[in-house]
Amino acid sequence: PVKNIFVITSAVQEKAVREVCKGIPSGNIIAEPMGRDTAAAVGLAAAIVGARDPQGVFAVLPADHVIHDNKAYDADLAAAFAAAEAAPVMVTIGITPTEPATGFGYIQRGEKWRSFNRRPVSRVKRFVEKPKQAVAEKYLVSGDYLWNAGMFVWSVPVVETALAQHAPKLDAGLKKIRASLAQKRPLAAVMKRVYPTLEKISVDYALLEKSTNVVVLPSSFDWDDVGAWPAVCKHFKADKAGNVSRG
Repeated sequence: PVKNIFVITSAVQEKAVREVCKGIPSGNIIAEPMGRDTAAAVGLAAAIVGARDPQGVFAVLPADHVIHDNKAYDADLAAAFAAAEAAPVMVTIGITPTEPATGFGYIQRGEKWRSFNRRPVSRVKRFVEKPKQAVAEKYLVSGDYLWNAGMFVWSVPVVETALAQHAPKLDAGLKKIRASLAQKRPLAAVMKRVYPTLEKISVDYALLEKSTNVVVLPSSFDWDDVGAWPAVCKHFKADKAGNVSRG
């Protein structure tokens, strides 16, 4: 439901995001005073969800991706939520590679863990940073590697336990935000005071690469990072000469 959708954005983009996301409750759009990378954003999300439901399960989904097959996407998300509700695991959704891309991080999957909604979930062996071309080609041939799209599903206790264990400096600052939310104080005030002091680190480095309870669900939906201009041609109709233009 819309009441359970939150958007975390930057103060610079807040006005534009509010215009685009008019269907989302005003209080569910949260602006970071400054960017502190993805671990802080995940910790903030966990604090906000935890204030509503201390055992809540939530998804972290980057906004700058294109997905056309909504039905398959919904089914994969449902399976990921089922996995995160069944055990204290960090569920990541891995994208099946279509080419030996060097611009994405990779997830190496290990043995099968369990199935949810007839979707197989495997344990994660390791995360690999953006590889060189020859290595990426080997990954594609092996079939053991998936692209890391930064999509995660997990419970509030799992995230907060991992923060306390693997990122105690960051967790110390986030505790102040949790305490303020527990006292029903306005989020903006504590964010302005605490957020600039938070450790700046990605969630991959801070939590995922250090945790042993990470599992991966291979995606069944189409996906594009649209991180470069050539991606635009994939999503709009070309003219007779094969050119794509807008405007």
